[in-house]
Amino acid sequence: KLTSALSSSDRVFQDRLYTARDYLVELKSTRSLISRKNNPLNISSAIGLSLEKDSTHKYLLSHDSDKVYVWSMESGKKIHTFNQKVMKFGPIDEAGTRFYGMDSQTSNCIYLFDTTKLKGKRVLDLAMAPQQVDAHESMIAVAGRSNTSGQTPKQGIIEIYNNKTWKRLLRFNVSFMTRNLRYRRIFDTGFTKIAFNSDGSELAVTTYWQDGFGHPRSGSIHCQVFDTKTGKRIKYFNNRNERFQNDDKGILNIDYGSIDGLPVYVLYTSTFKTIHSADGKVMAKRFSHYLKGKTSFGVRGSNAQLNFNDSRIKLKGHIDIPDHEVSLTNKLQDVEIFKKLNLVVALTQDNKLHFYNLSTFKERLTIAHKDNNEWFAYTSTGEFEASRNGTDNVVWWMGDNYLPFSAFQNKFKSPNLVANRLAEIKKGEF
Repeated sequence: KLTSALSSSDRVFQDRLYTARDYLVELKSTRSLISRKNNPLNISSAIGLSLEKDSTHKYLLSHDSDKVYVWSMESGKKIHTFNQKVMKFGPIDEAGTRFYGMDSQTSNCIYLFDTTKLKGKRVLDLAMAPQQVDAHESMIAVAGRSNTSGQTPKQGIIEIYNNKTWKRLLRFNVSFMTRNLRYRRIFDTGFTKIAFNSDGSELAVTTYWQDGFGHPRSGSIHCQVFDTKTGKRIKYFNNRNERFQNDDKGILNIDYGSIDGLPVYVLYTSTFKTIHSADGKVMAKRFSHYLKGKTSFGVRGSNAQLNFNDSRIKLKGHIDIPDHEVSLTNKLQDVEIFKKLNLVVALTQDNKLHFYNLSTFKERLTIAHKDNNEWFAYTSTGEFEASRNGTDNVVWWMGDNYLPFSAFQNKFKSPNLVANRLAEIKKGEF
């Protein structure tokens, strides 16, 4: 049970994205387990970014600003670490055994991560600075800007490759600006999102730009759709020219779906989800907070819906599944659902994995990443399990006093804690 006993320390570490409050675990009455206040970043100096799952092997892949980790959802152990630093990470195939990683900071390249072989390798060097990537069966599309220095480019580049041979199939340009400029110069242009449709014949694109020096970024309210064989723009539509508020600056994500068997486009802003027909007409608009599009799924034969924003996860039940809601103390980055394991896993910005029972939506386990590939797992009642050096710089806190970790280590140490909790969640015992 997370408490706010150390909330007075928040301001000290706020600029580093970590707070003493987040390291606090209530044991019994006043006993709590925390990281030392003089070394708060010992938990993890990396920022949690995204989650993906390999359903074939029941693996969870957690991606942070330093590495990509592979966790077994049966044993609960971290079984492999891909040491490549990537900014974008996602699946290439539906089986979830091949993943791409996009490096846009050091080498402008694409990595391939294979969970069947537990190997990662560099497969593609790019003659541009990549910003967005998406994959579909045998294809992968990369969108970015030219590497030339000087004036900000008004057009971006999209390249489509075969993701098995890594040969380039197509290259075409896309205009970043989708409305007239108010000022003379543009800055900070780029791609917000690219997305293949269900059969890979179309690639939908949305962009952003900075109109005038010192002005806020302008997010496009237009969606451009291109033919993946010719590179020609075949559709162009917007959200009825909606005027977005300061926190709603254009389209953040593009998704595809179907209604009555007919394809539709789903455009997400920070507060709205708009559904468009194939010819671009608005069919529906509703309030919706977007995060990776994992918003609906079936639970034990029933339809249920999962909605989430930066701090809350809401489970909207149906028939035999009750409604649930949970709040997180740190910014929520991503969520993955393992229906067969009765499990929901959430990743927060402080690089912690939170494990919930899907039926009851109760948190039953937390795993905190630590530097040097160490980790520390704990429960609300104080049991813990850790990697070899995962308990370094952790102490017992009682009131204003600190005790060495060895004082209660044997009392609360649980060597098979993670595996046992996951097994109990799967059986519905929690």
